[in-house]
Amino acid sequence: MTPNGPNSGGTAERRVAALTGRLGNNTHSFAPGTVHFDPAEFDSVVVPVFGDGRTPSAIPLDVLGLTDVAAVATRFELRKPGDWTWLPSRTPSDSDVLLVSVGGAEDLTVTNEALQTAAATAGRRTRHRRSVLSLLASAAREPVGEMIAEHWLLGAYDYTTYLSSPPAASECVITMWGCDAPDLERGRLLADVTNYVRDLTNATGADMTPSDLVGESRKIAELLDLDINVLTEAELAAGSFGGLMAVGVGSDNPPRLIELSYEPVPGPFIALIGKGITYDAGGLSIKNTEEMALMKSDMAGAASVLAAIAAIAALECKINVRAYLACAENAVGPGSARPGDICRLRDGTTVEMNNMDAEGRLVLADAMAYANERGASKILDIATLTWGSGLGPQIFAVMGTDPATTQAVLRAAGASGEPAWEMPLWSGYEDSLESSVADLKNLGPHSEKPYITLTGGLFLRRFAGTTPWAHLDIATTVMREQKSDRWARGASGCGVRTLVRYVIDQTESPHETA
Repeated sequence: MTPNGPNSGGTAERRVAALTGRLGNNTHSFAPGTVHFDPAEFDSVVVPVFGDGRTPSAIPLDVLGLTDVAAVATRFELRKPGDWTWLPSRTPSDSDVLLVSVGGAEDLTVTNEALQTAAATAGRRTRHRRSVLSLLASAAREPVGEMIAEHWLLGAYDYTTYLSSPPAASECVITMWGCDAPDLERGRLLADVTNYVRDLTNATGADMTPSDLVGESRKIAELLDLDINVLTEAELAAGSFGGLMAVGVGSDNPPRLIELSYEPVPGPFIALIGKGITYDAGGLSIKNTEEMALMKSDMAGAASVLAAIAAIAALECKINVRAYLACAENAVGPGSARPGDICRLRDGTTVEMNNMDAEGRLVLADAMAYANERGASKILDIATLTWGSGLGPQIFAVMGTDPATTQAVLRAAGASGEPAWEMPLWSGYEDSLESSVADLKNLGPHSEKPYITLTGGLFLRRFAGTTPWAHLDIATTVMREQKSDRWARGASGCGVRTLVRYVIDQTESPHETA
């Protein structure tokens, strides 16, 4: 992934370094490795093995003192990508060896997905070591430094903010054999902005209010010299942002609409719009305790667009982008909007709010209308909108009005290791949004629940107007309730790398950006 050149020579590297220094895992760093190495210089060496137990021919097993790798791989059934085992050092001066399966066979091309899995597993297994040599790149037939570095740090991530006795942080240098320094830095950047989203999403609702997201946005704007405009609750009320006001009126933490602008070239901009419900109790359509447990994550879409524009600006892509964070807390209070109330959105549309727990579409509709007013050439929104896609915890839903834009998003998701699937905007379900007292209602009858993801998309489509638009519903993918060999429990950061890669792809294909 290479942007279409920086705007002013030599500054992109400094901006990347500044951003990773502000957001990143500063206990881990990467160094490019050479053909010749001394394993005694490292605590651990990561060796890829194919599904049949063999190792890439480029790895000097004799230098590592390994003679029985195939037998060990067979014994421990290292067949699927990410399967792993440690080979303890034979003497105190030897390195421990981590064998990680990349699947496939030496005479077949190892997939990117397999390398991503292996890198994340290696990052997780070695995260408390001090010096590591990775030979994973030897399993690939093309440069993969960026991808390996990215997924290595995603696997190494832990969230320890609220622990009374967090593990001691240790400096770790990972030498990546066969990888170039610029590729490693880009990979680190993508991992760092993703882990930043995870940090914001893992924070409690008390610590990540709309005002806190404003604070984070201002830090990013100052660091990368972005323009920022924040609309307060008074300005939202005066500007007829009826969705944001209706959702946020019940909370002591008032709503905000944040606009960040990165515009290095003349012309229109791509709008990235994120749902930022910093805690979703459901309003007067109150959730039960079990449903509320993970609702601190309902601002993951807003965190994603903030991190995405940060990465895009740091890479100095020659394309205009604005990020809109539609922030509110959906709480219960004396002024809470009631089911059955009617709000008037930014574009004048009236909505019968028959369920205050279908609040995300209201704040997104206001932000989409505002982005259109401001001249967006394309709109991508990302939101924890519904739990009804049926795609499970690993795949997010995509739908949109423009096939080229939708397919570009799906390609970016695939390249990022964030699986996505296109869902239809099925017009036959539009009648469920009809209201007898307003232009439409925010949620249909209970019978709509099996296809609520589709009706959520149909609701938002009305506010895209004629602007090409894609909707990313990431609700089922943003939180991992169980840890694994490659991921920590908690926020996943899903979506931000898809957004960044989508914009990079548009930079490299200017005929698609108009």
